[in-house]
Amino acid sequence: MLPAGDPFEKHLFQTLNANITTIFASKKPENPENCQPGHPISFYDRHLASQMVLKHIAINPSIPRLLSQLCDKEIADFVAAGHSLTTEDFTAVGVFKVNNVLPSRLGLHYSSSVSYCCSSITSRMLFHPNYPSCRSVFLYRVHSVEGPGTNFLAEGSLDVDNRLTEPSEIPDPFVKTLDESTTSRMKDLAMQSAHLATWELYAMTYPAHKLLQSMQGSGFKWDRPHVRGIPEDIRSFQIPADASSEFLDRVHQGQKRTAIKLRPLLNTTVSTPRVKLAPALPHRANKKGRPYRPDPSHYLQRAWARAVENDATFIIFHCGDRERIGIRHRESQTLYLSELIDTTACKDPSYGAIQVGLHLAIIRDALQRQKQRFSHHPSSSSKKRPAEDDHASAPDPKRQKVNNKIKGANEGDHDQSILEQVHSILSSRALALLSLNYDAYHSPTPSSFIRVEPSCVRGYHDQPFKEPSRKATYDSSQYFSLVLSEEIGSGAIGVVHRATAEIQLESGLKVQHRLAVKLVFSNYLGYQRRLRKEYSIYHHLASKDNVEGVLPVYGLFEDTETGTLALIMDDGGSSIRYGVSVPDEQRISFNRAMASIHRAGVRHFDLRPNNLLVNKAGETYIIDFDRAQLNPRPQAISQEMACLKHVLDGKDNDNFYSPPPNSYHSESD
Repeated sequence: MLPAGDPFEKHLFQTLNANITTIFASKKPENPENCQPGHPISFYDRHLASQMVLKHIAINPSIPRLLSQLCDKEIADFVAAGHSLTTEDFTAVGVFKVNNVLPSRLGLHYSSSVSYCCSSITSRMLFHPNYPSCRSVFLYRVHSVEGPGTNFLAEGSLDVDNRLTEPSEIPDPFVKTLDESTTSRMKDLAMQSAHLATWELYAMTYPAHKLLQSMQGSGFKWDRPHVRGIPEDIRSFQIPADASSEFLDRVHQGQKRTAIKLRPLLNTTVSTPRVKLAPALPHRANKKGRPYRPDPSHYLQRAWARAVENDATFIIFHCGDRERIGIRHRESQTLYLSELIDTTACKDPSYGAIQVGLHLAIIRDALQRQKQRFSHHPSSSSKKRPAEDDHASAPDPKRQKVNNKIKGANEGDHDQSILEQVHSILSSRALALLSLNYDAYHSPTPSSFIRVEPSCVRGYHDQPFKEPSRKATYDSSQYFSLVLSEEIGSGAIGVVHRATAEIQLESGLKVQHRLAVKLVFSNYLGYQRRLRKEYSIYHHLASKDNVEGVLPVYGLFEDTETGTLALIMDDGGSSIRYGVSVPDEQRISFNRAMASIHRAGVRHFDLRPNNLLVNKAGETYIIDFDRAQLNPRPQAISQEMACLKHVLDGKDNDNFYSPPPNSYHSESD
């Protein structure tokens, strides 16, 4: 490939013929107890639109060979164009040995020993052929995964280097050499997708080896909520286009696919508005304390869903000494999987050649899809992916017939009557059906959340409550439906979505009511315990007179299949801005609300802009009581009022709160 005497020739030979080496070559790696796998499917993974789920799996033995051939062709074309690779700051594949079985450490090894070299070669060949040393416009990142199985599973991704997308006080000399066209293309790629390709990283243990070996496609079932009796809401859905490339055509051509048996769809001819629930998922119903046994179907679904979320084409399953390379074909909803690759001993091609080809294929695919997008929608380069921050956006007023601004003093008796009926329904019904409708999420069936705690709305909070026994079926008078839109915030324990409740009143009138739903997915690190504690604070405040600035909370609900908890409350509007002083009228309102909360015997303990809301009517609310304390000392109250003033002045609150005590209940305990 390279001309005789090229100084890079031996480095290229070493890279393309390299395999991974481990310190465990002569001994079996230990399997620490904390590497036990947990159930990987998230609440969101079960709510992908039907047009986006995995339907077919095809094992394609030619994927490693095709990647190696792509590597050879790209290098030959690069050299033929008069360019050369540089030895300056170059590190070949496989220089460092694998010395740890944990997935996050395997990811860091892959980053330094494999991806850094491959992305540097790819970056030079495609974007900066004349830069004097090895640099890359891409970064390989490792992401931890919270929850059960943390030390069995981690995530990796190939991303655009954030030095190209974020301003820096000290510009990188390498970045300054890139032309405006390259920088613009990189920024667009980063805005369209957080990750260009995704890696599922597993601990280098026997369960992971067995898991990768078992990924064959037979017996796969896409898991989704099992509620029956509600017609499926099928809408037109635009599927992102696959790249038009010779490489993908060769992967896709002539493959025999394993059709996946999706669970039966809802009967769209159901005449009675009754819903039927399914038994709890096996991993929730295990009463004997047996550890979760890895199911390849679960891990394939998780990986596919994560790729859909990032609109990624390539999915790599990696556990250090074993690997499968997956290619996602959007149009046919097919996952093409390589055969199992032994990263320590593969030949013809070797692992290094496969990986250089893989990185080239990932970036070529992203650039081709970018080109296709520009040709069809020239203005699309200005469209950003949704921002990932904690700030709430303004609520969508479309089709709103009833909302939480209605007040008897300002509106007619009829509107107040409607609002009271809405409060009654949301406060009393035993079941909430939650669906998602944003981005790639459009629930084919809703999740069923059963009430586990009563309403905190005044007039309902003090009614006798007994957690309802779970039934097989519920009629329309026993449930209400919620449609969740995009995430508006994520905090220490969960994720918050805006939602719309769809309610039919006794008169037959159908109304919609804006809500916010806080989801907490597991009790990992006590997160669900903290949500239950937050609920108890809301219930305590509801029992006190003259409390202001606290949103109506309609109860705490639990997903009957996954155990996810949902705190359902009114939508309080948008959070105040960081670093911006609040107008006097709102300042007075926030101070009055905080004083009333203190009189009720509650210290918030987490005042910051995200937890102070203002709606379109100018009404103010204080939220997020998961760190709150009961029976605060007078000194603590004075300190919190000073903190509130600081936040309302647009200043930082870091100096006002010490770490919370071990007790979540009372300062006087």
